[in-house]
Amino acid sequence: MIGSFFGLLDVFTFIHQDDEPLSNIKLINYHIFTDLLKIPSNYRKYMISITIWIFAMNIFGPYATVMMISKFKYDYAILGLLSVVSSLAIAIFQPIFGKLGDKFGNFKILRYTLIIQTMLNVGWILAVPSIYYMIPFQLVLGIIGTAGTGLISSNFLMGIVPTFGKTEAFVVYASITNLAAFLGNIISGFLFLLFSRIHFEFLIWNFDAYRFVFMVSVLVSVFALYNFLKLKMIFKS
Repeated sequence: MIGSFFGLLDVFTFIHQDDEPLSNIKLINYHIFTDLLKIPSNYRKYMISITIWIFAMNIFGPYATVMMISKFKYDYAILGLLSVVSSLAIAIFQPIFGKLGDKFGNFKILRYTLIIQTMLNVGWILAVPSIYYMIPFQLVLGIIGTAGTGLISSNFLMGIVPTFGKTEAFVVYASITNLAAFLGNIISGFLFLLFSRIHFEFLIWNFDAYRFVFMVSVLVSVFALYNFLKLKMIFKS
């Protein structure tokens, strides 16, 4: 109810604010779209590599949360606790990663966070129901995944977008990466159906469709990381 009230208040203030005068300048130049994809540049190389990475991450789909509910039998209180732990880590470490990016370069820090995050993805394959495993795991994921990779990748993009079409560059980037995320989620659904009949136990782990989907995602993320580490960016001094 409180959220709805502030939402209505936000709509009210937006409606009653003064409109800026209209301009005849084109907001988007559609001819630049093809130039962005044709011209070799840091932007194009980075977009291709990060798109593969985003595709790999979204093969995980929603299955990490679903596994915790259906297999680990976590209730919403525990899921909420894990979310709070991750959010707290993000809030604390984002400024730190921002300063690291300024000091050592966003591209260099991004390489390190992607390497660590790829290794952390294996943690979903080996996950156990113990809260003593999941809380530290979610903490590190929040620090490296969102506070690290999420922030630094955005900062790096802002520094390499072509000067001749920044608006179009962000539009192309958002469209292609969102498409990669969509395809990753779709494929994860097909993979889950493919592996749905597989189930066996090994030591303390129950290997089922969830973990096999995670395995595929890890393999694709390793390929994405390999592709990213081969990037050779050219920066003007």
